[in-house]
Amino acid sequence: MNGKTIAMLLGAVVIGAGAVFIFTSDSTDGKPGEPENKGGAIVSKGKPAAKSEVKTEPKKSTKISETPAAAKPAPVRRKKPDFEIDKSDEENLTEAQRRLLEEVRAALRGDDYKSLMKLVKLMQESNEWPDGIPDSIKKAALEALGWYGSKTAPEIVGFLGDANPAIVSAALDYWEDAISEIDSDRELAVQIKLAAQAVHANDTMESILGEIVSGMRHSVAVETIIAVMDNGNAIAAANISAVIEDLTGSTTIKTAEDLAKWLDENPDDPTDEDMYGGMTGLDDED
Repeated sequence: MNGKTIAMLLGAVVIGAGAVFIFTSDSTDGKPGEPENKGGAIVSKGKPAAKSEVKTEPKKSTKISETPAAAKPAPVRRKKPDFEIDKSDEENLTEAQRRLLEEVRAALRGDDYKSLMKLVKLMQESNEWPDGIPDSIKKAALEALGWYGSKTAPEIVGFLGDANPAIVSAALDYWEDAISEIDSDRELAVQIKLAAQAVHANDTMESILGEIVSGMRHSVAVETIIAVMDNGNAIAAANISAVIEDLTGSTTIKTAEDLAKWLDENPDDPTDEDMYGGMTGLDDED
């Protein structure tokens, strides 16, 4: 073998050794094509390869939420009614009736609760009540009462016995809005007892007496039912059996004695305590 041939063989050996060195030094685990893993992720052909099988729990944030909870909206007070009535209706009012309507308007505009209560009381105690009072004045008075909410529930009850179904329907809406603000089941019982004497429409009475089951402790419900049985009008008497059945789930309970026995077996939940407090309102306002 001549010197030229020997030199060529030595060159090939050196080149081969260099290739082996490059191949092994660029691989992390002996596999071809994988570069050195400097950042913990393996990249193959420009795309992320599968992550390690070893899983770590993500660090929990100390924040409850990245976005703050929405602020609780401020309560919206009722919009005062403007008492707009048809001109033809107003033209048919007597001078005294026009004066009464304007006094109702003025009382509400001036936030004069006490004057409004006096006007409504005079209206309801007059010889003209209810059919002799024009509907326009009764509607205006109802709107004014409704604006004050729960504290006017007793006065609203007086409109529930009107001969005009439209007045009764409006009064029932205002009454239900008013009692929805009452947080005392005993105060609710007072309003229901009043309504049980004044209302003459069957559907209206049924709706009102339904509040006994949905909004009272057992002891107060039984007390209210017995009071309605004793002092309610004929429409109330005709509806009270359905209320008893809804409350007790029994069709055999008919008398006050039956109700008292049922209450002994189904007392108030002791966690209720006196959970229904007194009414809150504007009684001390001028």
